Amino acid sequence: MHSPEYVLEKAQNRYRNVWRDALLDADSGAYTVALDPPSTSAITDRAGEVSAWLIRWRQWAVQHPDVTLRTRTIRTKFGSQPVHTHLDIPGISALAGLGPDTAAHWRLACDRWGLLDRDQVGQTVRPWLTRIVDLDDYDFTTLLATTNWFRAHPRSGLTVRSVPVPGMHTKWLARHRSMVLACLGTATDSDESTDQTEEFDPVDIPTADLDALGLRPLPREISIVFTDPVLRAAVGGLRQITAPVDELAGLQIHPDAVLIVENKEPALAWSDTTGLAIIHSLGNHLDILARLQWIPHDSCWYWGDLDRHGFTLLSRARTLIPGLKSLLMTPDDIEAYRLLGVKENLDRYDQPDPTLTPAEDSALIALQLTDGRYLRTEQERIPIGDAERALVQARPAHPRGPGRRDLRARAGGRR
Repeated sequence: MHSPEYVLEKAQNRYRNVWRDALLDADSGAYTVALDPPSTSAITDRAGEVSAWLIRWRQWAVQHPDVTLRTRTIRTKFGSQPVHTHLDIPGISALAGLGPDTAAHWRLACDRWGLLDRDQVGQTVRPWLTRIVDLDDYDFTTLLATTNWFRAHPRSGLTVRSVPVPGMHTKWLARHRSMVLACLGTATDSDESTDQTEEFDPVDIPTADLDALGLRPLPREISIVFTDPVLRAAVGGLRQITAPVDELAGLQIHPDAVLIVENKEPALAWSDTTGLAIIHSLGNHLDILARLQWIPHDSCWYWGDLDRHGFTLLSRARTLIPGLKSLLMTPDDIEAYRLLGVKENLDRYDQPDPTLTPAEDSALIALQLTDGRYLRTEQERIPIGDAERALVQARPAHPRGPGRRDLRARAGGRR
């Protein structure tokens, strides 16, 4: 015969397992606990113990009117005996109300959930709900203010220290950035157990998170791969360089073609190619392209992931370089590499600039799957040889214009 203490422990465990889903309307919290009622022989042999058990449960039920004791009648040699068989808990409020700690926790969780923009956060915030409820009032108020600011300014281009949110400092955002992104509806690889560790440098925010927040690092560095030995000669023979944008903008080089690649790995794997420089890993910081005067705008390509974000980045790059062409980003390419893709986990999505071509618009539409979700094929999954052949086919057969060979041969000279 289970006691009220036993039921309370079961209810508390149940509450800890379901309260997040209950906030998200994915679980009602309804719960039934079997009370292990006495058998006929127990009623006969231990009448006093059974009577005390029944009285205790009736008194307990009076103190908890939101739950229901289920009762059935057992026939004994002394006559019919009603016994309690189950405790029925109708929902999450009643479940939380069985204990003072869970009741207080549920009230706080509901209050804070009501202050979040629930239409925006969706399921991405679920892994962070425990941390959100456990925040002190100062940090929670700062979280709301920070989230609201980033939602209103998704592409501010500011540095971390320039974000004008009262009470938010650089270390605060570094420590809570994954939680902020989750509240913005952006899925992250982190969870509430790994958001911050003792070894974490609280000022060093990864570039990917800065990109997702629409912020920029300062100073901004650019990574370039020179696939042409002649171009390498202008930078001391280096094939790969990463340097501040101001320094790279001053390079006296004249590539025949520039390829902008979304990610690092394909750029590093590219074979030596005459006249080609590859710029990679810019993320959302595409504005720096306008500062590189040596980019040949009529011989420039963009190759990104085959997902919605990739097409948004393509459109933004073309806003800066109107003559920009895309590589391996057509409906045929999406179909060709469909088996290499996965369903993307992206709740927050920035619409592209109105610079996509009709073919690219069709490719964007082709990403939608029958279940309403979207396909994502990372460019690293595409054989690098396919991309190299595609660029060979896209580039002119000869250098662009008279004297181009001489210009490239004098890569280290002034224009």
